[in-house]
Amino acid sequence: MKQLRLWAGPDGASHFEEFEVAFRVTEYVPGFPSEITGPRVARSIHFTRLPVGAFQAWHTSPHPHCAITLAGEVEIAASDGERRRFGPGELYFGHDATGQGHETRVVGEQDWVAAVVTLAD
Repeated sequence: MKQLRLWAGPDGASHFEEFEVAFRVTEYVPGFPSEITGPRVARSIHFTRLPVGAFQAWHTSPHPHCAITLAGEVEIAASDGERRRFGPGELYFGHDATGQGHETRVVGEQDWVAAVVTLAD
């Protein structure tokens, strides 16, 4: 499964990077084999809502996190100039804790609602 990470490079700019996460067959629910990825340790989960047109100027990720869009659409601009949009069911990992960071803008016609999983450092 391809996933997307936003990270801070040694140049001080944030960059998007796709990476592959492997599945393995296991019985997460006893007696019912399914494919799962390896676990990631999380500290907490919260839900966030930003209104249509909301804009957050350059900022870094306060903690390593996974943002999963539940409704609406958000555009993330990395400081290297690349922009990506995330709609319902799409996610990204925020790991750009240093450097210039990224910008966040809610696009489209509905509020952006996301589940944000704060990962262990």
